[in-house]
Amino acid sequence: MSSSHPSNAQLTIAPDMITSTPVKLEVKQKYWSWFKQTGRGFSITKDDGSVLFVVGSSSMGKHRIIEDAHGKPLFSLERNWTSQKRAWVLKSEEDVVLTVEFSWFQRKLSMEATPSDGTKGKVNVDANDMAGGNLRITSGEETMATIQCEGAMTGYLSWLKVTPPVWSVDVAAGADLCLVTVLAVCASDAFSENRRLML
Repeated sequence: MSSSHPSNAQLTIAPDMITSTPVKLEVKQKYWSWFKQTGRGFSITKDDGSVLFVVGSSSMGKHRIIEDAHGKPLFSLERNWTSQKRAWVLKSEEDVVLTVEFSWFQRKLSMEATPSDGTKGKVNVDANDMAGGNLRITSGEETMATIQCEGAMTGYLSWLKVTPPVWSVDVAAGADLCLVTVLAVCASDAFSENRRLML
């Protein structure tokens, strides 16, 4: 993976979260429980174990809140199952920051994230091997991050995985860690929604 800065340096939702060096993240989804009142949220940690973000969840993942390590709300993320063009909408308070278009073609996932002002370019998330949980986030010709589901089996057997996914995310220098996290959560939702046994 290239360690150079993405060609479109303005493509960011949290300028203070742009990393100057390559970073490895773990994006781990929590177990859902009626009894413990826990939603299908996420914890995002660095490879040293320190927490970077926490993603809360309600309404079966339809509404999520992205918080920093200190619990400060940063963004809300809404899942719209009836829209392909605005499958996910990221907001700061009431202002739309980013929309994510989502499509499947022959079991290949494709996402396109577009800032609401339309002037800062686009970011793509592609997976030729979605069954194995292998994805790539790109900005233009630059790779911002690669994402791999840990423990995913290859082929059709992978669709029987019933535990919440854990993603290993390798982020390139110059990428926005918050933006990468948001897109990893969107991809994880798509991954889970297409596994009928996933809780």
